[in-house]
Amino acid sequence: MENLPESARHFGLIPGQGGQEKSDTGTWLRYFFVEYNPLYFVSAFCMLYGIFLIDRNLSAVTMSSGPMASVALLLVLQLYEISLLAAAIFLAHRLGAIRPAAMLCLLECVLLFDCTFRLEGLALQSWFGAVIDVLWLLMLALKLRMMAIAMRLDFKAYHYVAVLLAAASIPVLIALLSSADSNTAIVLHVAAWLGSLMVLALELRRPALKSGWSKNGEQARLADTCIKAAFRILIGFYFYHIWAFLFFVADPHVRAAAMVGQFSAYFLLCTITRESVRDIWKFAILMLASCLLTPAILMYAMLLLSLILALQAGYRLNGNLAVGASLMMFAATYLKGWNGDGAALPDFPIWYSWNCVLLVTCLAMIIYRTRNLLAITLLSCAALFMLYRYGGALLPYKETGKGIVVIVLAFTILLTGLWVNMRFRIGTGPDEAS
Repeated sequence: MENLPESARHFGLIPGQGGQEKSDTGTWLRYFFVEYNPLYFVSAFCMLYGIFLIDRNLSAVTMSSGPMASVALLLVLQLYEISLLAAAIFLAHRLGAIRPAAMLCLLECVLLFDCTFRLEGLALQSWFGAVIDVLWLLMLALKLRMMAIAMRLDFKAYHYVAVLLAAASIPVLIALLSSADSNTAIVLHVAAWLGSLMVLALELRRPALKSGWSKNGEQARLADTCIKAAFRILIGFYFYHIWAFLFFVADPHVRAAAMVGQFSAYFLLCTITRESVRDIWKFAILMLASCLLTPAILMYAMLLLSLILALQAGYRLNGNLAVGASLMMFAATYLKGWNGDGAALPDFPIWYSWNCVLLVTCLAMIIYRTRNLLAITLLSCAALFMLYRYGGALLPYKETGKGIVVIVLAFTILLTGLWVNMRFRIGTGPDEAS
């Protein structure tokens, strides 16, 4: 035992030793069967397996309808979850057994987002299913409060709202995926993006969460690890619902494209969180590439990336990102209404259309604020193209008129030359010129 690595002791894989305490058999038994009490996991397994057995034989249950049987099973699971958290509060506050209480709270995180698929069974029950979903969310808020009491977590309103929004999106997405009127591929892509945003929402204020049971730095580190694990479990079970539909319910012709589209969740997360501007561009392009198999989602992907790049540009004062946001927005409006499926691309908008005017306005504002070379180049190329395309119609037909235009152009070019020398001065006085 003395040859075991210190890392094993550091991460709680073996009992800690204080003073002259020996790692004898009794210590190990107490460690693995009291501090890490396996009976809680056995209890949870029995609950889930019992629900699974009953769910497979709902026709044999003497109830008025299938939905009521699903509601009954959901109610039993809620009662069990409340019992878990009540036990955690009792262990922590009455017995001072913090580690078993933390285990119960982590176990509750596995159950919190309905790992038994009861919500899927109620997705198409119209108003009845909606009422059950609302009641489930209210129960979830109560369970979050009980978890905070058990672990003495200083939950703020933000934490409750973030977790409840993540939970509320599950029945909404399930209902959309189960509806015959919705585009399954688009919903699966949007669900993946929502998962990325949920990761950010939960992580944003997580470092501020502290446990009142932590008395020193090591305990605070362990508490932070448990909180991080709890949030990871919740996000994992959000995707658990989405991917269960993707792999077991979705049509095969939708599945392949949607599976590739799930990678866009990671690319979106990196686009938001990476520090390097080069990485931001790289992952934004990868996100668009992962959506190519589902052309109908490209417009939504570009709108989302336009918003993200605009926020990144404002945060970093980067003109290139601002130009990228403007181009993404223009491309999204150009692709509006196009869903691929062999259809030709829409006609390019005319120069005075609202989206072209908006793009030119955005580029002009970027040039005014940042003097960005990319924006200047794009706007100059657009001006030259417009001059080539429509300039001939603006010129007079008679030579007298053309002469007047050329004379005006001469003065304009002269003033432009003066402006260039004033703007980019080479010297500061006669001595430097000589």
